[in-house]
Amino acid sequence: MEPYSIETKIKIDGKTTTIKSEKKLKPTQLEDWLRDTFIEFNAITPINTDIDIEASLYNSISGTWMCMASYYGSEKRFVKH
Repeated sequence: MEPYSIETKIKIDGKTTTIKSEKKLKPTQLEDWLRDTFIEFNAITPINTDIDIEASLYNSISGTWMCMASYYGSEKRFVKH
């Protein structure tokens, strides 16, 4: 299991709210988890809300967070970086 930093961006009527959290997941669970998280946020937000979710891993060598995967809700598209 890897400790991912999760950033969820919710855009409603031009205003963006960012929610940051952490989640331990196996890399093989990442796509399903991001899609399920989108479904949950989509259920509680108004219609036509733009929801994007990114999962990042910390790189101890460079000291930075690397985006490993994204789910773009408006496109229903998962991207592995």
